[in-house]
Amino acid sequence: MIFAESNKRRRLLFAVAGVLLAWVVITTVITPVIDAYQDMDLKIKNAKSDLRKITDLADKYIAMSSMLPPALKTETTSTPILSTVEGISRRLGIEKNIERMTPGQNPKNKNEEQLEVVITSLPYQKFIDFLQGLHEYGSPVAVRRAKITTTFDNRNNVNAELTLIKAN
Repeated sequence: MIFAESNKRRRLLFAVAGVLLAWVVITTVITPVIDAYQDMDLKIKNAKSDLRKITDLADKYIAMSSMLPPALKTETTSTPILSTVEGISRRLGIEKNIERMTPGQNPKNKNEEQLEVVITSLPYQKFIDFLQGLHEYGSPVAVRRAKITTTFDNRNNVNAELTLIKAN
């Protein structure tokens, strides 16, 4: 009888300990994980909503800017030529090849910005991509003077001295 009574107590003690352990695991591990998942779900829904709004606004901006008369379109002409060239060179990854950029005004025409660019050891194809980027930029950037030579050590690389102009 004593052993049967003792086993009953142990079973009851283990059952209570098991219930307490399950409660501790649920409150300290499972509940915070579920809360974190719900928070992440909410953040994802908000981010998707924000993305939809931004996309809609971008589409509206493009539609409205295309309806503007050319005289009111100033975003491309107001960008300085130095920023234009820096942006194109950054996009192509050729900043290290640009030795010097000297901005200035055209002495003959004060409405034109002028930029002298010295490029060294640039692969020929990257130089063509750079000129193509100037052509496709959207604002009128022209090459007034160009001195292009191949490098001595690698005939596929070029050195260039360019004088670029842009009408304001």
